[in-house]
Amino acid sequence: MQNEYRQLIRDTLHFLQNQLPYRPASKPLDASSQKSGSLKSEPLPARKEKANTNLIPPVSAPAALRMQEESSPPPKVTAAKPPLLQPSKQDLVQEPMEELRLLIEKTSPHYLLHRDVPSDAAAERNAEKWKENIGTIQVALLSFGEQGASLQFLQNLTKAIDNSLCPALLIDGERFEREERWKMLLEEKELKWIIAPSRSLGKSPILTHYYREIPAKQERLLADIPLFFLLPIQEYLKESSLKRTLWETLCRMLQK
Repeated sequence: MQNEYRQLIRDTLHFLQNQLPYRPASKPLDASSQKSGSLKSEPLPARKEKANTNLIPPVSAPAALRMQEESSPPPKVTAAKPPLLQPSKQDLVQEPMEELRLLIEKTSPHYLLHRDVPSDAAAERNAEKWKENIGTIQVALLSFGEQGASLQFLQNLTKAIDNSLCPALLIDGERFEREERWKMLLEEKELKWIIAPSRSLGKSPILTHYYREIPAKQERLLADIPLFFLLPIQEYLKESSLKRTLWETLCRMLQK
């Protein structure tokens, strides 16, 4: 009967040991214990309790990211290197020109050198004057739509002045007004007189802008150029003595 109890106790211990996470090696019962009929069992190892992570409050995703950024070291900021400046084409051209300029100033100081390229405006004005044949004239006679005998009178007067007194030219005032060429004419340095039919300025608003009088000297000017008004051309055609008087006046005026 005792043997059956012992066997039952062994089976029970064996079952309990299999249920534990850790099963220590069992020692065989010695002979003394078998004889005494007492059964001794070694104490079971204490189970390790896992830490309860539920006690720590959960952390939201933005807060966790912020905590990570605060704990992480600041990123290293490297200064950007300035880009290498490449010399422009103008600098490449000016450098040898500068050396040439210094050489000329040293060897030939009497030469006048310009650092900037001169403007073509003066050359263009000279080309326009050459085209209009006003580059060398000293007297300009104006025509504003005269026809027939009146136009012939102006042409003959211009030819007489050009052949006997000084270079002269008959100018189509209507075309100059339309093409705005009066400024080019009035800037001509060689121009000394302008001769125009009476009341002709009323046909040219641009010339009216340049017109002025000096009563004390009894002078009329277009810009800075003296202006002489003819009588109505029909009067010269009707009275030949007026032509002679006009010619004598022009000779005194233009030969000064």
